[in-house]
Amino acid sequence: MKKSKIFVVTVGAVGLVAAVHYARNKQVKRYNYHHLSVASTLSKQLKGYEVQRLSFIEQIVKNQSIDTIQYLRHEDVFTYEELTAMYLYRISRMDQCDNGTNAIISVAEDALASAKIADDSYDHTQGGIYGLSIVVNDNIETKNIATSAGTVLLKYYRPKKDAAVVEKLIEKGAIILAKANLTELAGAVDDALPAGYSSVKGQTLNPLNKSWSVGGTSAGSAVAVAADLAVGAIGTGTNGGVLKPSVAMSVVGFTPSVTDKSDRVGDGLIPLNRHLDTIGVIGRSVLDVTELYNNLVDTDAQKVGITSQKDQLVGKQVGVYTKGDEVGLNYVRTRLAELGARWKNMDNLPQFSQSLDQVLLTEFKASLKNYFEKLSVPHLAGLEDLIAYNLQKPKQRVRFGQSKLVKAFQVKPNTVGQKVSLEIIQEAIAQFFNAKRIDYLVFMDDVLTAQLGLAGLPTLTIPMGRRADGKPHSLSIVAPIGKDRALLNMGYTLAKTIQKRVLVTSQK
Repeated sequence: MKKSKIFVVTVGAVGLVAAVHYARNKQVKRYNYHHLSVASTLSKQLKGYEVQRLSFIEQIVKNQSIDTIQYLRHEDVFTYEELTAMYLYRISRMDQCDNGTNAIISVAEDALASAKIADDSYDHTQGGIYGLSIVVNDNIETKNIATSAGTVLLKYYRPKKDAAVVEKLIEKGAIILAKANLTELAGAVDDALPAGYSSVKGQTLNPLNKSWSVGGTSAGSAVAVAADLAVGAIGTGTNGGVLKPSVAMSVVGFTPSVTDKSDRVGDGLIPLNRHLDTIGVIGRSVLDVTELYNNLVDTDAQKVGITSQKDQLVGKQVGVYTKGDEVGLNYVRTRLAELGARWKNMDNLPQFSQSLDQVLLTEFKASLKNYFEKLSVPHLAGLEDLIAYNLQKPKQRVRFGQSKLVKAFQVKPNTVGQKVSLEIIQEAIAQFFNAKRIDYLVFMDDVLTAQLGLAGLPTLTIPMGRRADGKPHSLSIVAPIGKDRALLNMGYTLAKTIQKRVLVTSQK
């Protein structure tokens, strides 16, 4: 295996001060780095494929469900190789082009070869995600594609093995199509860093309207699903990194519950906070995200079966958080009542966010140091080396500054306080659900995802069309820890009456 091209230097106090005061460009432009390189790779892979044929497949597959796509394959309307080529074609035409969305940071060189293998083994009995193109966040390790988390220091880093979640996808026959651009280092670089911006690839743009926000960390993954650049995506989040982009792009996002913080993601993630980071799935429907999720769990007992029974909400108590669009909330209240649920307004939630910044910063320093040690690269010890490396070419490597990195470097470890803080968060939420006697909590868009995401609660977002200002509208649903099956079934039932995606129709 070739050695990763990682370059480091040491940092001193002068460098740290300079990093804090580095001038920031607060005007987000359409930064798109090395897209010509990605476009060239795509061109080579697509050589020999007929545009007319790919366009035909594009028209019949666009915005379709996993089940529908597999049905079309079963009927031999196309092969998995052709389907994969079609997604590469869309990436080249809509994403890696002038005025493109810039959601893809790199493409897999073996995607078409893997699809051919899937075709060779196909006997018309396979289903699920077999042969389907999946995009994964670029902070999830893939041995055949560089994994950078959007930071230039790791631009050429190729892990020795795939992350556990990637291994599971491959075992089930999925095609790892590409890596998605993301907010660099999950946003832990600077407060001025725009969502969806990385120093490796630039700014990911919203395909619904390029002047709108892309939400959060897993921006590229959500764009890939919304713009039909892949069948589904695997994102990551710490405090809303999957759900916020899902809201912004009018797709369905799901993050599962976690009872043991150390097992949130398993092996193979460039961390923000190893106790809080989690994997999430992004798709076009509740059924699709359930299918994706079921292919990531370890046992059949963990899988979620969706029932078509209409009584999933009968007699359930639903808390409705009142801070949000009142028109949307009233619509949700009406639909809940029609489905047999009892709702009650919730004006306040537990206050537990006072020490979260300290918790995140403290653990980020330790998490990254631990990760760098695993790379076994000489002189790469931790944050100080990353900060110093960025200072060598600040306009390229930290265009918006790196004050968060510096602050994290200066924070003193406080593992006891951190443990207490995390326990307080979970205990406060559990007590809230019990005291209010509610089975679910719903709120508009992403107003609570940052806070509740830190508690490890299962959360689901369902698109609800547009707000008055034209931007996407979504309902977010939260359940107690361990109630993933109930949440997905409740969400499936509710989605039948409220889901309305805002579809990508043109490049604005």
